[in-house]
This record gives sequence, structure tokens and C-alpha cells, in this order.
Amino acid sequence: EIPNKPVILTDVVNRWKAAGKWDEEFLETFHGEMKVHAGGVNFTMKSYLKYAEEMKDDVPLYVFDKKFASKNQSLRDDYFVPEVFSDDLFGLLGDERPDFRWLIIGPKKSGSSFHIDPNGTSAWNAVIKGAKKWVLFPPSCVPPGIHPSTDGLDLAAPVSIMEWFMNYYQTHKQKSSSKFKGKMLECVVKEGEVLFVPRGWWHCVLNLDFTIAITQNFVSRVNLSYILNFLRDNPSNISGLPLSERPLLYEKFLGELKSFVEGKNSSDTILRNEVRRTVENHRKKSKTERKEKKEQA
Repeated sequence: EIPNKPVILTDVVNRWKAAGKWDEEFLETFHGEMKVHAGGVNFTMKSYLKYAEEMKDDVPLYVFDKKFASKNQSLRDDYFVPEVFSDDLFGLLGDERPDFRWLIIGPKKSGSSFHIDPNGTSAWNAVIKGAKKWVLFPPSCVPPGIHPSTDGLDLAAPVSIMEWFMNYYQTHKQKSSSKFKGKMLECVVKEGEVLFVPRGWWHCVLNLDFTIAITQNFVSRVNLSYILNFLRDNPSNISGLPLSERPLLYEKFLGELKSFVEGKNSSDTILRNEVRRTVENHRKKSKTERKEKKEQA
């Protein structure tokens, strides 16, 4: 995470209860009446699986369900957070944290178009069944055909992920003179593998088969300084919370971090000390920046 580079992990999912168990038959038999959200439409799991099997859509509907764990504890119990991603300081916020985990299900050709993960977070994405094609660009390189607004709130892009692949992928991959040469990373994440997606990286995902996956966003000690700056400076860009709560997240998170470093119930003294140093440095820099702005005014 320190170099902020994507990496694939291969020895995590095979230790989950979900491995070898989560498939269409299992989901329909044991969770068929569970409500799932796909493309602005609510389905039962059973009806969505039927749609996924029979659909001929150019842009298939794609389950991206952020409430699956609260709706179905047994599914939540079938996986655990990989140990290397266990530092998640947004967890200090409890139920007041922004949306952070999703159950993802989709047929072949479904997927997500280019975006950066929310709130300055990093993420991990684990494929339980199927395979996913990923294309990624570093934070300094906006992908071809993608046009974000200057404030980051809006994004102009092709209407579908397949359109991006048809109109941009091969062209820029093959042109040795392309300004994107050497910057685009691509991989196929197969069943049983986990991709680490660093903060700020642009990425799109195309399902190569019927695919089931879990993804979670997190804030680690490595990313904490960046997150604090993001929350302080970009409250309008915060997502995953009601609008009224977004301007409050920065101070609320700082308060929870303060309680954490002052508490005695954490067994991880190293983490507590690293968080303390990061918060102290952040406060000092914020104070200096406010003083400089005041003098310039």
C-alpha cells in the first residue's frame, strides 16, 4: 500500500466459507427471497438470477448491493477481511461510517465504468466465482474518453463499459505514441483472487463470466493523512452518507481518532502511536495553512 500500486493476492478466498459454495444454485436455494439492488431496480435474488441467465441486454443490470450484510448475516459470516487490509480506521465510526462494502453479482458483459473509489479510500475486491477484466490508470492519468469536471462531482464518459472497450481500449493500447502508453495497467482477476485497488486510481471492470464478488473500501494508517485532507477540503465530494451528515464527517472522524489514541483498550500500540503522529501532524499543518491564508487575506 505504501507505493500505492495495484496488486493481486492469491491465498485469501480459498480460506473463506464462501469459496466453492457461493454459486447460482446456492444463492437461489438459500437466499432466493433476499432483496438485491441492481441498476436502480430491486429484485429478489431468485428473479435477478433468472434475469442474468436469460438476459440479452447490451448493458446488463449489475447487482451492487451495499446492504447485503445487514440483510443477511449468514452471507457476511462466509468471508473475512484479508489480514493485510485489517487496518480500517473508518471502522471507528461504527454505523456512522460512509457506505463501504458491497455484494457484486453480474452476468457476462456486465461491469462498472471508469471511476475512482469514494472518499479517498483504497479497496479490495475478491472474486468468489467467475473472472473480472480490470483496466486501471494511476491518479495522475485520466483514462482516454473520460472527462471529469474540475470539482470532481461530475463525469462525462461513454454510455457503457463495452463502448469504452470498443472505442478506446485497442486504439490506445496499440499506439506506441499514445500519451497513455505505459500508464494503463490491465489484468484478469480469476476465481479465488483478490485485487488491491489503491486510492485515487481510475479503474473499470468487465465481467468475463457470470461473477460473484465482495468488495470493501477502507482507511489504513498508510492512507490516513490523505483521507483527513480529503474530508477537510472536499466535504461536497463525500459520498455514502446522507447530505446533511457529509459536512460533519471530518470533525466526527477526528474525534473518533482522538478517542482511539487516548484509549487503553487497543492492543495495537504501534497502530495507536502511528495514528497519534499522523493526527498531530495533520493538525499542525492545518493550523499553519489557516495562518498563512489569514496573512494573505
